[in-house]
Amino acid sequence: MLSQAFPCLLAFIHLTCALPTSTKTTKRQNEDKPITELWTIPRLDMHIMSVHTGFPGDEWLPGTTFDSTIDFDILMPNHTSPTPSSTIIINCSTSFANGTLPSGPISCTSPSSTEVVLFELYTYTDLGPRRPEMSFWLDVTSAINYDEETRTADVFYWGQKAITANDPGEESSYLTCIEGRPFDGLRCQLKSYLSVDRELEVEVERIGGE
Repeated sequence: MLSQAFPCLLAFIHLTCALPTSTKTTKRQNEDKPITELWTIPRLDMHIMSVHTGFPGDEWLPGTTFDSTIDFDILMPNHTSPTPSSTIIINCSTSFANGTLPSGPISCTSPSSTEVVLFELYTYTDLGPRRPEMSFWLDVTSAINYDEETRTADVFYWGQKAITANDPGEESSYLTCIEGRPFDGLRCQLKSYLSVDRELEVEVERIGGE
């Protein structure tokens, strides 16, 4: 099993600790060419409060405020299936305070009894300061035979993607966020008129395993 602490792996780009130097798995013959795969996110919906309410006075009245939400699907290989080409779709979702991002890894639906999938959001600042919900890193991680007590697994899969909104001139602008009726805030989705014209795909690297 990989002796890597799970939170450190999930925050791979934001590392505060090193990847493991030894495992109980067989070392690959060519470590210079990591094994990768593409996970597709065909749907990603967000609902967040807007600056303007769309109502006279432009103030959020008591009882009209709400938490931000994110809900998305991942189309990924079935790593525990005897059929290598088998794919599955899983769902990930959570809610969090307006103007923030959720803290820590969040569980998605489990592909199988031996595999867990989690995601985490980080503020993306490469294009300057922006509202967190509209400029973030999406990290996705899968673990095969994950042990919660020791935070180890036989194999990890990890990848991330920068996601921004409302500027198709940016490579990362996968989301279009538009205001709806008064007090409904902003609703964001993929493949709309302010989104880049391509699939949201995450390149995922396998860590550990043969």
